[in-house]
Amino acid sequence: MSKYLPDFAGIFCLVIFLISLATISDGLLRDGDTFWHIKAGSVMLEEQSLIDSDIFSHTAFGTPWTAHEWLSEIIMASIHKLAGIEGILCFFLLIVSLSFWLLFKITEKGANQWVTFGCVALALAFSPSHMAARPHMFTWLFMLLTFAALNAGGKRLYWLPVISVVWANLHGGFILGLVLQIIYILGSTLDRWLPDKSNYRETLRRQKTPVLILLASIVTIGLNPFGYELLLFPFHVSKGVFSLMIGEWKVPNLQDMWYFRFYLIALVLLITSARNSINWTERFLIVFFLNAALTHIRHVSLMLMALTPFVARTINNNCGKWFHRGRPGREKGQLILSPHTGPLFTTVIALTLLVSGSIDQRSLSFLTPKSMFNSETSQLNQLVDFLDKELPSGKMFNEYALGGYLLYALTPPPKVFIDGRADMYGEKIFSDYNTIKSSHSKRDELLEQYDVDWVVFEKDSDLVTDLEKSGQWQPTFVNEQYAVLTRIDISKNSHRP
Repeated sequence: MSKYLPDFAGIFCLVIFLISLATISDGLLRDGDTFWHIKAGSVMLEEQSLIDSDIFSHTAFGTPWTAHEWLSEIIMASIHKLAGIEGILCFFLLIVSLSFWLLFKITEKGANQWVTFGCVALALAFSPSHMAARPHMFTWLFMLLTFAALNAGGKRLYWLPVISVVWANLHGGFILGLVLQIIYILGSTLDRWLPDKSNYRETLRRQKTPVLILLASIVTIGLNPFGYELLLFPFHVSKGVFSLMIGEWKVPNLQDMWYFRFYLIALVLLITSARNSINWTERFLIVFFLNAALTHIRHVSLMLMALTPFVARTINNNCGKWFHRGRPGREKGQLILSPHTGPLFTTVIALTLLVSGSIDQRSLSFLTPKSMFNSETSQLNQLVDFLDKELPSGKMFNEYALGGYLLYALTPPPKVFIDGRADMYGEKIFSDYNTIKSSHSKRDELLEQYDVDWVVFEKDSDLVTDLEKSGQWQPTFVNEQYAVLTRIDISKNSHRP
């Protein structure tokens, strides 16, 4: 019977899922991107075709759009149709739990289980800053699947092209999978060649299969509706204007992210102590992920996960007095536990919740984000109720993160000024948005240029304060968090189009 009981990693997976259900579901909806992803997926399901141009805004209407996360969006829309926003939260918490289960399994191959537990738990504790119900969570899972295949080697490598093609249709982070393959090829080549430079033929021969698999992975990522155009996407969203204005693309502030600063200090100490045992693959991984994390906040969680096996192995090796090296051997009489039942139980629980939610959505009410959907206290809900009844006419200027939620919550939705699809809007519209938001001198000119008739923004923002003082705008709705302003000359003509 014991062989059906979950092992340490499986229990860790199950506990993460259950605790997350009870504590962090609200935090998965920290921005509006979740909602425009659902809306885009819903439109694609209804029309039975992909969206290839903008249909949601008045500023970029008709602009070609590469819906590079189309499969994620269809999955999200399908789950939402089945079990509502609560189903979305349940699904992504399952993705989180399976990701950290995989990280545990990868890490425990080089360290004692308790060292593994501590290091993986630390990575989990530092990751919620970018833990959101959005397609990038698939990159967490598929990055770790790639690590698992690369570390296992042998026939497991043949899974990499399959992982790549699915990943490429889910999220733009699929490029990371190719980078990891290159790092492992270069690292293993140097590890074999440097000790014996005369044996370069054998070194090259051993890399033949990994190189062919890398080429196959490059071929398979082209099996998506947009072909190799997807390779350009990361360069569009990491341009200067986006890196300066979008929170997740900014450089980490190490004063605010004090925990990450101490993590970096500890990492330096570990690298110093491991200089005689660190291999070239680990060196490349450290350099690549350290650079990525120090360039954009969104990559901090990826770095924490990617370097956890190295951190755990180094701690395990340096603390041999207290921990057994490597994985402890099976002692006589020790229970034989299953490595599979933990994630299987977790998945079954998640699916059961989703089915229950599809039958009666109230069964998932414990996952409902109260701060957003409570009809009595939610400031956002009050705003949506007002707009649903008295949507002003004309063109809207909206807060960046609010655009996606308005597309999701209103039927039919108004054409937004901007939403989370920064790559589609481009640098000019995004820059103009920030100028209207923060620059008094050019604001009126741009509002006229975009023919804006009404504004929905945070009540205490400089924009709302300045517009009210100008005498040309008047509030038609105000609560503790949001305000809706209309031009005085059209304020009496408010109606739903």
